[in-house]
Amino acid sequence: MQRRDRAIGVACAMGGFLLLAVALAPSLAGRQAFVPADYWLGAVPFAFAQPPAWRQFRSNTLLGDPALLYPPQLWVLRRAIADGEIPLWNRWTRAGEAVLGSGQTGPFAPTTWPILLLPWPHGFAWAALLRFGLLWLGAYLFARSLGLARAWCVAVAAGFGCAPLFAVHFQQLPRATAHVALPWLLLACERLARAAPHGARAWLRAAWPLAPL
Repeated sequence: MQRRDRAIGVACAMGGFLLLAVALAPSLAGRQAFVPADYWLGAVPFAFAQPPAWRQFRSNTLLGDPALLYPPQLWVLRRAIADGEIPLWNRWTRAGEAVLGSGQTGPFAPTTWPILLLPWPHGFAWAALLRFGLLWLGAYLFARSLGLARAWCVAVAAGFGCAPLFAVHFQQLPRATAHVALPWLLLACERLARAAPHGARAWLRAAWPLAPL
């Protein structure tokens, strides 16, 4: 019974990975790319030579940044690493841009590493799986640390996953990556509050609303 209960708990905690693995199965298997590359065909100069069949497919014109900003910059970072160079500067962006300090590429974020290490462009799907799974896991553990029942913990995790800032901007890498850290930051605050002297706990918990800032 205890083993079964533990298995259910693990399944609930890892539910984010399981859900997105089902949703992105074709991309994770390498049959599709989780990149809105069709946006390029609607932009200059490619718009002047669009394939006739392209107009038959739906396209989201709001996904400009995930098509035009992040993949090219991540490609520069990826090529620098593959060539054994230290990626300090991207000379192809505007008048040049520091790579390691760029919020567009986020080279130190673990959710970026699949894009840099896996075959291009299949790493985007695995990075998305990592973003959603880690967000779900962090939110679930945070809710458990508050003593909530397992069903409520799943509801909290689903709420974090469906939050507009995360769901709408899921392919906006800087925003989505920052959002992943939020439940883990709240979990750290809660554990710090429990370890602190009794008089300081109320102050630490009162600082929760400031954690996203």
